[in-house]
Amino acid sequence: MRDFPVEVVACFVGLVLIALFAHILFRKLRFPCTVGLVFVGMLLFKLGGVFEPLNVLQRVHLTPNFIPKNAFGHRGCVITR
Repeated sequence: MRDFPVEVVACFVGLVLIALFAHILFRKLRFPCTVGLVFVGMLLFKLGGVFEPLNVLQRVHLTPNFIPKNAFGHRGCVITR
């Protein structure tokens, strides 16, 4: 199994913290969280080209391989009746 570099793990932890605080802020402002998180993501991507510590954000690409398969071999969740 290949280990992830420390920078990538720190990047994901940082992104989760940013999403958490943004969600709290958008709920207080009564602004749709999904729309706000899209704007936050675009802002972080733009800042990645300017601010050196955020430069790693432009090298991280999410793929469907990050979604684990469940017991039935399907990706994501399974809806049952």
